[in-house]
Amino acid sequence: TSEQNQGDLLFNNHNYGEAIKHYTLMLDASRKLGIYRNPAMESDVYRKIANCYEMTGDYQSAFTNVRNAFDIDSLHNNLINKIADYRHEGKIYIYMGLNTKGIVSLEKALHLSEGMEQSIKNENKISIADNYLVLGQLYSAMGKPDLAIDYTRKALSLSGQANDKR
Repeated sequence: TSEQNQGDLLFNNHNYGEAIKHYTLMLDASRKLGIYRNPAMESDVYRKIANCYEMTGDYQSAFTNVRNAFDIDSLHNNLINKIADYRHEGKIYIYMGLNTKGIVSLEKALHLSEGMEQSIKNENKISIADNYLVLGQLYSAMGKPDLAIDYTRKALSLSGQANDKR
């Protein structure tokens, strides 16, 4: 946990290379825990490493780490994290200017989250709202304001239901 916290601190200070080193140390230590490992935390750290690589423009390494997260989340059937993985993959495609591929990944995230907006869990509503928000941003950048507004309104509605002030 201390390595992850140090990685977070370095990431927030835009020191991405050093953040990756600490995140990697966290993953190495976690692997040694055997049955006490926390797969959800490990997949989260892989997404954090992907964020570091995104910030430096190394999108292939970002993809590799999102796929590592997806492998863990698939193995442990962590639906919320699998949705986050597809959303993250979609955002990387968008950063690369591959909007069509980004839409496909984001639609996979939405498909997995179908019906979750009815959940009483705010975590589920926020996850879906994040999917809608990214799609709204993408369609706005693509010059499709009607779709952008539609998805953004959906994101706002679910965020409000979840009391998410972002």
